[in-house]
Parts: sequence; structure tokens; C-alpha cells
Amino acid sequence: MSFKIDAELESKLLGNARNISRQAGALLFNQGDAVTGIFILNKGQARLTLRSADGKVHLEEIVGRGGLLGLPAAISGTPYSLTAEVLSDAELAFLSREELVRLMQSDTALSLKLVELLSQEVRAMRDVIARPPASMIN
Repeated sequence: MSFKIDAELESKLLGNARNISRQAGALLFNQGDAVTGIFILNKGQARLTLRSADGKVHLEEIVGRGGLLGLPAAISGTPYSLTAEVLSDAELAFLSREELVRLMQSDTALSLKLVELLSQEVRAMRDVIARPPASMIN
């Protein structure tokens, strides 16, 4: 659900991002919100949550430093598919969707690295789906 970025990718993205601070409890985005961009967690923690229409939590992940939040929505231009909430006071970098798209159009290596990250998430989600429920494991 989240992406951990390496130093090279972080450098490319941070060079075009603006720094922001958020206090514990702040929402970065809600599931279903229109996409604004991506967030890179430089300090603190955030929780990513995926809920069904009835409010049931299906996936939850705690993200720390280096976490990249909102990438699938920012690339596709679709609403955020998760909710991201700051758990502890956080320092983040924000890169607008427009700036991300501009960077991707001008830097093939960056685009390929981001596609790699998305592919890793698809693989991880397939592994979660294929895993038997805990009640079936002895």
C-alpha cells in the first residue's frame, strides 16, 4: 500500500517538492478524495487505511520515514484509494500531481522507477489476496 523510496528517487522528487508539517491526527487525504499529489514522509509516522463502503477496515499499514503516499492516484489522476492519517508529528514533502507528471514526462529513469514501485504494490496485493485466511491456518 505504501512505497519506500531509495535515495536517488527521493532526491529527484524532493528537489521539486515543498516541505510541510502536520500534527498527529491530521489527515493527508481521505479515501475517495480528489488527488492533489504525493507525500513523502521525512519524519514521523502515518497510517494508511483501506475501508469498504460499510466502513470495515480491510487493510492497514503504518508508514515511516521514506514512505511515499498517494502514488497510484497521482499517476492515474483518480481519487485516492486509501486514507492517510498522521500518527505522530510529521515533516513531509508534497509534490503536486501536475509537477509529478511533468517530471515523469521529462525523466524516463524516474518514470521507470515509479512504474517499478507500482508493480511491487500489485505483486504485494496479489500475495495478500492469495494468502489463506488466518482461520484456515493451523
